[in-house]
Amino acid sequence: MRGSPARAPRLVRSSTSELDLLALVIIWGVNFSVVKVVLQEVEPLAFNALRFPFAALTVWILMRAQRRPLMPRRRDWARVGWLSLFGHVAYQILFIFGLSLTLAGNASLMLATVPMWISILSPALGHERFSWMILGGVAITMAGMALVILGGSAGVALGGDTLRGDLFMLAAAVVWALYTVLGRRAVRRNGALEVTAWTLWLGTPALVLMGLPGLLRTDFGSLSAGAWAGIVYAGALAIGLAYFIWYRGVQRLGSSRTAAYSNLVPVAALLTAWLWIGETPRALQLLGAGVILAGMGYGRIVAMDLSEGMLEEARKKQVYQDFHQMVMGETLDYETDSFDAVISVGVLTVGHAPAHSLDELVRVTRPGGHVAFSLRPDLYENGGFREKQSELESAGCWQLVERTEPFKPMPKGEPEVWHQVWVYRVTG
Repeated sequence: MRGSPARAPRLVRSSTSELDLLALVIIWGVNFSVVKVVLQEVEPLAFNALRFPFAALTVWILMRAQRRPLMPRRRDWARVGWLSLFGHVAYQILFIFGLSLTLAGNASLMLATVPMWISILSPALGHERFSWMILGGVAITMAGMALVILGGSAGVALGGDTLRGDLFMLAAAVVWALYTVLGRRAVRRNGALEVTAWTLWLGTPALVLMGLPGLLRTDFGSLSAGAWAGIVYAGALAIGLAYFIWYRGVQRLGSSRTAAYSNLVPVAALLTAWLWIGETPRALQLLGAGVILAGMGYGRIVAMDLSEGMLEEARKKQVYQDFHQMVMGETLDYETDSFDAVISVGVLTVGHAPAHSLDELVRVTRPGGHVAFSLRPDLYENGGFREKQSELESAGCWQLVERTEPFKPMPKGEPEVWHQVWVYRVTG
């Protein structure tokens, strides 16, 4: 018997959640400049030692308010421990020293490469299949990183003022990507916010101890009110509140839609650094920023089919990153707004998928994304597709972008069969 797929939660597109994520972009974008300013008065490790208790307290308050478990299960302690070592101790050391040695804008762009490193590490560690499409995105992103790093030098040569900081930030991006990949099992078992909270709390004492010598050298009486405000901002807002907003966005909008907002952080960081602390980006750096963001545009390509045999054929092409066996016409096991585009060829035909399958294709496509599919003209007229497509358009769910004239897709094998290709833009 054919099993039904697991039911996916019907997430609600919420303007409030979208505004929350825009606020998150601003919080993270401004944070790079905030940290740069505070580091003029506080040593890097001492700064970490001061801000992380604020972050830990904020996350504790939010976890208590949501009645989340405050302690991991005994079997998870070891994994949480070494994840904390990667995700908070090692990452924060590289982050704070890197930001102290480079421009705020450069730092944000280096961290924007985290998805690229995840794309490299996941296949390398056996979590996903290798894809030539991903390799293309990696190559483009690396070219952009080279432009940003070289553009920060005094001329196009290595050894410039920002080089060491850029490399530290690049190492921080790799470490965070490793933390993300290695932590997937713990996140699936316990929840993303829970794992983040536990690793943060475990890493905070280590960061405080490492910053203790710097704290002893700090003249707290001479610290400005702005420095204290920056410490609270970088801890309570940029870490504590930001994590909460991020994971609530994942819950309400889906991980793909939420992750798309991270591409806006470098824009906010570059603009803030230019207007506030006078970091004027050079032309080569702006070009590199554009190339990095273009490279990050290479998304994951997912294959879905009823037939395991067809999925095996898809695996041979080395294009797709994930393979899912599901049934068109039933609820698809994807979050709402999971994809930038959905393509269905040869599926919406007699005896395969009913007209109401289009509802699910719209649901899993983000607003502004596209749904493209082939359809036999006779099925369009007599299979309920005309009514369903018109219903979705009247309801404001999508808009027709293009429709081809009927053509014979297999003129030798099935000369009597005609198809048309329809392309819609999802609007809400």
